[in-house]
Amino acid sequence: MKVDATLEDKDFVFIVAGMGGGTGSGTSPIIARIAKEEGAFVVCLVTLPFKVEEKRRIRAKEWLKRLRKEADRVVTFDNETLLEDVPNLPLNKAFSVMTQLMAINIKGTFEMIKDSEHSIAKKREWINQKLKEILKHTKAENKYPLSDSNLSRELKSKIISLIKENCILKEKRENIAKIYDQLFKIIETHCYLTIDIFTANYDPVIENYIKNLSFLTYDIGHDELTKLGCHLYYDGFQNSIWHPEGYDENIARDLDDMIIVRNEKGETLIEEYTENKILPIFRLFKLHGSIDQYYQNGEIIKKDILFPTKTVEGVELKDSMIYPMREKEVYEDPFFELFTRLKNSLLSEKICIVIGYSFGDEHIRNIFFDAMKRNPEIKIFMINPKAKEIRDDLKPIKDKIDPIEGEFGEESIFEELEEKLKELEGI
Repeated sequence: MKVDATLEDKDFVFIVAGMGGGTGSGTSPIIARIAKEEGAFVVCLVTLPFKVEEKRRIRAKEWLKRLRKEADRVVTFDNETLLEDVPNLPLNKAFSVMTQLMAINIKGTFEMIKDSEHSIAKKREWINQKLKEILKHTKAENKYPLSDSNLSRELKSKIISLIKENCILKEKRENIAKIYDQLFKIIETHCYLTIDIFTANYDPVIENYIKNLSFLTYDIGHDELTKLGCHLYYDGFQNSIWHPEGYDENIARDLDDMIIVRNEKGETLIEEYTENKILPIFRLFKLHGSIDQYYQNGEIIKKDILFPTKTVEGVELKDSMIYPMREKEVYEDPFFELFTRLKNSLLSEKICIVIGYSFGDEHIRNIFFDAMKRNPEIKIFMINPKAKEIRDDLKPIKDKIDPIEGEFGEESIFEELEEKLKELEGI
């Protein structure tokens, strides 16, 4: 296929290349020129070699000058910043971080322009402005390059903002509630309390759903239904401060009756007899943090804010979330505690339902691989449109996974899940 034929009738062209070698340096200016001649708006995202690669770095700067003459915008990603941001990662993993950062910039820009009703000219004007914002720390517009420290801070800020903007709830809450109602009715029928929920999502969808449930106790001897003074739900925070011990605390003492959970419509989702002691019915573990979770004064806290200024109440806040540039924080709290609990849960449980997750995180894959070796009884039900493909890629645990293909929320998914759980129980 010829390059010029591929670039015909394109409004926007993104070129991603590594500079300093032969292929990326030599071909990117040519492709940019052809795309421009075809009328496209051309954006180039290119990586620069490490400083120790002196000859390649000099060559990269020379080719950057040519590339800037052909493209509308050129954004540079300096490999040297990896030494600051992910110093402990192996080289191949560090390069993976840079690749993800470039992908985030492309995806974020593309997603924000693709559904716009504005004209192509307006879209070009918009994207040009956005790229100017990314390049605002350059010594002179379109001159090489962003400084290492400014690039690092700028990218981190862009990633956090993109994550939080994408986590703002767009779905109707009623629809979300209906989907989770169906799920928990099935789980309650076939599984034992407590229900542990592990999620790699940053959004508060699950928390908002559980907050609208009613937790009641039924006194069998006196035929009374009483609302519990405490919600049988725990997310690791006590009075907005990280307190993981709460996951294991007995929060409903001296109850020898029935615990009932109802949704907003008054429909019963869960009925369970107690035995004088009960842990939270729902225990939520947010493995990669949350959009409302921060570090402050050495503590991990929750704040009902999404986009804080540099300081809140005079104290600096730092987002407590794991994303590509922060993979090293897997070994810090609260994340180390959460991943330990994930492994312990996989070692002790017999049923694990994985919804929508594609196992793209190596640290989570490794936890599953190790736990599956030591817990031969566990069965994984995977709900995902590409469940079979994902299962086949997870070769060490492939035989443990029962795929259910479809979108979470489809009626057929719940029917298949319930049928498989019945089969597992021999019903």
